[in-house]
Amino acid sequence: MSNRCIDTTGYTSEKELLEVASKSEHFLYDIKVMDDEKHKLHTGVGNKQILKNLQLLATTTVDINIRIPLIRGVNDDLENIKQTAEFINTLEKPPIMVNILPYHNIAQKKYEKLGRLEKFVKMEEPEQQIQQKIIKHFEFYGIKAIIGG
Repeated sequence: MSNRCIDTTGYTSEKELLEVASKSEHFLYDIKVMDDEKHKLHTGVGNKQILKNLQLLATTTVDINIRIPLIRGVNDDLENIKQTAEFINTLEKPPIMVNILPYHNIAQKKYEKLGRLEKFVKMEEPEQQIQQKIIKHFEFYGIKAIIGG
């Protein structure tokens, strides 16, 4: 028996999401930022469909890991983390884990090689102290969270 794992932003139609979920066992599902306008600013799209799809996915039999790519000054503030934790606690089935993925500049070398460094937006990894506060914040809400994964 194979195990199929989908890594997604969740930015798709409900029909497509459910079709893929019916053929999968596990989802790695990104939540980037809870505020819709801030989400649009940083990703180019709103998050209403993404959050709605996560709620829908949590009604299926698939296991879910929520992944939060953490970027200093973008989504590492405690208000965003509080809103994220509160949203996660509304899901019908809780995620197996929340994986906090601190930002890294690995893509900078790719942009350099492609001669497109002017298009690269430099962002920074949140400090270790902030990362640990975020883990504790999720624990306060009863959500298992780790750095990495």
